[in-house]
Amino acid sequence: MLGLVLNEEGYATYPYNVFKPIEEYVKGLNWRITNVECGGDGSDHMFPFEQQEDSFVDGETLFAMLREHPGIQWWWGALSGFPKEISWDEIKRNPIVDLTLRQPYLENVLHHLEPKAVLEVIAFDSTETYLLIDDQEVVDRIISAFPKAENLDKYVFEKA
Repeated sequence: MLGLVLNEEGYATYPYNVFKPIEEYVKGLNWRITNVECGGDGSDHMFPFEQQEDSFVDGETLFAMLREHPGIQWWWGALSGFPKEISWDEIKRNPIVDLTLRQPYLENVLHHLEPKAVLEVIAFDSTETYLLIDDQEVVDRIISAFPKAENLDKYVFEKA
């Protein structure tokens, strides 16, 4: 797995821009969306998962929503992508973490929030987007789209 910090010319916190280079991969996953806070796109549209603790959606639906409202900006939250063969019940067994209080994915060694996830996108305080990616082809496409991305390993810390 590789972790990246997207920091192109300031903010890279618009989910549509993050997902667009890997559209087919995103569509092929199921998504758990937790603790999202976001800003509107200038319309009256509200991102349907905002302020909900835990939501589930397939990749086709998620990408379509983001494509319709590409100006939605994430402030906080986690989107965890899973292979379709992993059941919703299995995914729900993992507890939700409030990312505004702690960053468990950076404790001791870089790792997914969700043990069975293959791609995670974490919005951190409206200023950074972190990606945790298992597939090297997806890594290559993201780096091509965000050439100033940095390795997230530099943020890993020791927890006693």
